[in-house]
Amino acid sequence: RAGADDFIKKPHTQVGLRKRLELLTGLSTRKARERTLQNHICRDYLTGLLNRRGLHTALDSLWQEDLPLALYIFDLGGLKKVSDGCGHDHDSQLLKAFGELLRRRTRNGDILCRYGGDEFVVICCPVTQEKFEQQVEALRAALVRHQVDAAIGSFWQSLVEDLPAFLREADDRMYREKERQKRAARPSV
Repeated sequence: RAGADDFIKKPHTQVGLRKRLELLTGLSTRKARERTLQNHICRDYLTGLLNRRGLHTALDSLWQEDLPLALYIFDLGGLKKVSDGCGHDHDSQLLKAFGELLRRRTRNGDILCRYGGDEFVVICCPVTQEKFEQQVEALRAALVRHQVDAAIGSFWQSLVEDLPAFLREADDRMYREKERQKRAARPSV
């Protein structure tokens, strides 16, 4: 049975050592490429935030931690009008700017996602209910200050047992907020 000492004592040619080194370097390069590809698969190309696939990957890891979660879903209003009136470049700039706004208004460990089109998701973990309520108000104030038309659906839970139901609840709250905003914008007769 040969051990490491036996291997070290054997004579090695330069060519053999170079091949072993190239093999090891290639493996680390391949792993780096795999990490880069995985990052591209899970990120939105426009905002740099996670995409839907990346969000679900992040949620899978959170699911195992049993920590209180806060979830915010944003639906930007009027983006189609902007796109139709000013072009797709302008709405792309708005999406990027909103992604930056979320980065500035959240913590480093929070999960930020462009969920699709003009919808964004923020998940804060761990967070107390008090901090969650403060964050909702701070985000609403930031939207008003930056003149961003958006509906927010927010939901906090101390122990999330069903992630899909948790997402649906926040989504339902966002759509109710959107309807409330539409009713408030209609002139009363």
